[in-house]
Amino acid sequence: MIRVLIEIGNSSRARSKLLVRAESIRQAVSVVEFLYPGLEARVVFPIEPETFFIKDMAALEEFAGVEMPQSLAG
Repeated sequence: MIRVLIEIGNSSRARSKLLVRAESIRQAVSVVEFLYPGLEARVVFPIEPETFFIKDMAALEEFAGVEMPQSLAG
């Protein structure tokens, strides 16, 4: 299980960022595209190695999920 930051938005400058847990980067993008149809989803690079692999066993119980990034949570 991995965690990546994905930016979503449309052609305007309004964009949001989400932390997504999934089995792969491709699956993470697919989950976001499913949840937000019509919006562009892209992985934010560089990927942070400290948070990329999920080591918390409780977090691994879920197949995939979306989290609010701590930097945006306030």
